[in-house]
Amino acid sequence: MVQMDSQRKQYLRFAIFIVLVFVFVLTLSTSCDIPYDKDVFACKDDNLFCNQLENSDIKWSGRIDGISFEEAQKYCEEIGGRLPTIDELRSLIRNCPDTEPGGKCKLSEECFDAATCQEDCEGCKSNGQDGYFSIFDDSRTLWSSTKLSYGEEGYLSAAVVVFNYIENTPSTMGAVVINAELSASLRARCVLEDQEE
Repeated sequence: MVQMDSQRKQYLRFAIFIVLVFVFVLTLSTSCDIPYDKDVFACKDDNLFCNQLENSDIKWSGRIDGISFEEAQKYCEEIGGRLPTIDELRSLIRNCPDTEPGGKCKLSEECFDAATCQEDCEGCKSNGQDGYFSIFDDSRTLWSSTKLSYGEEGYLSAAVVVFNYIENTPSTMGAVVINAELSASLRARCVLEDQEE
């Protein structure tokens, strides 16, 4: 009888542990409004655009993961914003002078030809720290609204910033400004221009 009670206690502890793990995982998977590791960058309550850089009229949303270019555009429109331009997205880069605004990288709203504008956009050597190259601690690839021109072929890709170059592996480069196929499954932040009353 004593051994049976001990076994029941073990099973009960295990069951409680499983339930707690399930609740934790469920909480993580449904917390789209809090997409960051740090509370300071989390959008809470119903405020979809809660992040704003100093000296900027643009408010940034939380991050949404695993969406194509078209899905990202649609999502941003649905929440009342839009995808950022590559110039706006580059304003989130830190610790990499070549791809920060005003750096050597030419890819911008004014220079979006895939053949000529991607020079000096290869980013900087990573120190292995996630979020090191992003003001908002992003650690993967974010969409911009800037489509890249391929001459007569039209627009086949969009400009993106890869805050850590190789996803799911130790990074060697970060803050890379490059192009991605429109069907790729990446991440996005939306922007909203602050309108003063």
